[in-house]
Amino acid sequence: MPESLDALIEKGRHIVIYGGPGTGKTRLALHLLARAVAKGLSVELLFSEAGTLPLASRMGLSLPVSPIYAIDDLARKVTEASLRGSFTVIDTVNSFYIEGNAFNTSLLAYVGSLLKETGGVSVVLARAMGKEPASLKPLLPFSDAVIETSKTSIGEFQALVHWKDRDDVSVTLRFRPRGWHVEWI
Repeated sequence: MPESLDALIEKGRHIVIYGGPGTGKTRLALHLLARAVAKGLSVELLFSEAGTLPLASRMGLSLPVSPIYAIDDLARKVTEASLRGSFTVIDTVNSFYIEGNAFNTSLLAYVGSLLKETGGVSVVLARAMGKEPASLKPLLPFSDAVIETSKTSIGEFQALVHWKDRDDVSVTLRFRPRGWHVEWI
C-alpha cells in the first residue's frame, strides 16, 4: 500500500473515490477499509450498491455493515458512526442524490464534513467515463484526497490520487485485484 494513502487512513482523513462503472472503486474502498481495520481503527461500512455486501463478506472482516435506503438515512447513519468515532466507508454516496436539489446537496456536504472529522471513504459513481459526477462537488471541500479510478487493461486499474494539502500534487498509481484485496503495481 502506498505510504501516503496509509498515512491518510492512520490520521483519520476523508478520501473520496470516484470513477465510472467497473473501474475498481469499491475494491479500492474495501482495501482501504481493511487497512483501517489492520491499524486497529473502529470501522463501519455503509452501502447502497447490491454488490458491496457480498464482496465485503468474502474479505472475512468482522465489522458493522448497514444498508443505506435514502440520502437522509445516509446522513443519519454517518452521524451515528461519527459519534462512535468510526472510520466510515460509504459505497455509494450518490445513489440517492438528485442534482440541483438543495436539500440533497446540503446533506452530502454535511456527510462530508463529518467524515472530514472522523475519517472515512466516500465512493461516488460517475455515470459517464471521464466525467466528474455532480454529487462530487459538495464533498470536495471536506476531502483530504480525491482518487479518480479508471480501467487500464484487463484486470488492471489506475488511481489518479490528488492530495489537497500538498499544493495540488497528483500521483498516478496502478493496482489489480488479488483475492479479495488489492495489489499495487
